[in-house]
Amino acid sequence: MRTAMICLFTVCLTFHFARGADRQPVLGDTIADLRFKDIRGLPRSLADLGTKRAYVFVFTTTQCPLVRKSMPKLIDLDSRFGPREVQFVAVNVGPEETIRDMAAQALEFDAVFPFVKDTDLSCMKALGVERTPEVVVLNAEKRLVYRGRVDDQLRLGGSRPEPTRRDLEEALNDVLADREVSVAQTPVDGCLITAPEPPTADQPVPTFHKDVAPILNRRCVACHRADTAAPFSLLSFAEAAAHAEMLAEVVVDQRMPPWYAQAKPGTFQNDPSLTRAERETLVRWVRSGRGEGDPKDAPAPPELPTSKWRIGEPDLIITMLEEHTVPATGFVDYRNIV
Repeated sequence: MRTAMICLFTVCLTFHFARGADRQPVLGDTIADLRFKDIRGLPRSLADLGTKRAYVFVFTTTQCPLVRKSMPKLIDLDSRFGPREVQFVAVNVGPEETIRDMAAQALEFDAVFPFVKDTDLSCMKALGVERTPEVVVLNAEKRLVYRGRVDDQLRLGGSRPEPTRRDLEEALNDVLADREVSVAQTPVDGCLITAPEPPTADQPVPTFHKDVAPILNRRCVACHRADTAAPFSLLSFAEAAAHAEMLAEVVVDQRMPPWYAQAKPGTFQNDPSLTRAERETLVRWVRSGRGEGDPKDAPAPPELPTSKWRIGEPDLIITMLEEHTVPATGFVDYRNIV
C-alpha cells in the first residue's frame, strides 16, 4: 500500500510540473525576461529596453496583410506614447524571414522603434501570443496587463471605415493613469504564427562527410578557409566541429552566408544563400552530436580560387601617395584616402 501511495504521489507530482511547464501565461503574470536578436543580429533582452512605464510588443511578419495595414497605426501610437515613456517593439516571428528582411521592413515604414527577431519563438510562448499583429502590453513592473488587437477596424475578411474601439490606446491610457486596464484581453483577427516543424524520429542523423561537407563546400568554404577574410576554416571535420555551435547560431539567424541582394528582381548566379533543407541539415548535425561519419562518404575536394583577386585581375592598381597607420584598437573616423 505504501509503495502504491508513493507511486501515485510521484505520478501526480510529475503531472503537476508538466502542466506548470506547459502553462500559458495569463493576465497579471510577471514576465521575468524576454530574449531576441536586434537588426544587427546581436542578442538583446527585456532588460536592455531600460526602465519604462509600459512596454508594447507587437508580433509581426513581413507578409501578413494586417501587419502591413497596422504598421502606420503603431507608428502613430509610438509618436504619441513614446515621449510618455512607453516602449514599442516589433517582434518578427516569420519562420522564413531573415533579420535583413525584418530590418528592411523597419526602413520601409520609417519606424523608429526597435524591430527584433524571435528566432526560437520564445517570446511568443512567454507572452501567450498566437497571431500577428497581436499586441502585448507590460506595465512598469513587467506584469502582463493587455493582450489582443490594436483596434477593431481591420480584419482579414474586410475592414470598418473607422474603429469603434481603439483597444491598445485605451489600454495604454489606463496603464499611464495607474488604473486597471478596463478591457484587458481582446480577440485578434490576424495571421496564425507558424512554428518550425519539429524533426521526426525517422529522420536520419546527418554526418559530416556525407551530409554537412557537401553543403559547406557549396556555400561556405570559398571564404572559410586559410588566408581569407573569414575568421576560421570549415574545410575539415575537426574545424567544423570546433565551431559547431557558432555555425548553428548564424545559420538559424540566417546571417551566414552573407548575402544582401534583394530576391525580388530574380536570381543571382553567385547567391550562396542556404536553402531551408540545408539549414535544417546543418542545425540537426550540430544538435545530434556532430557525427563525423565514414570518410569514404566525403565529397571530392572543392575547387577553390587560387588568385588573391576574387573577381579577376584588376586592369590598373593605384598605390596611395602616403602611408596610413590603422590602430589596433579604438575607432577610426571615416575618411576618403587617395
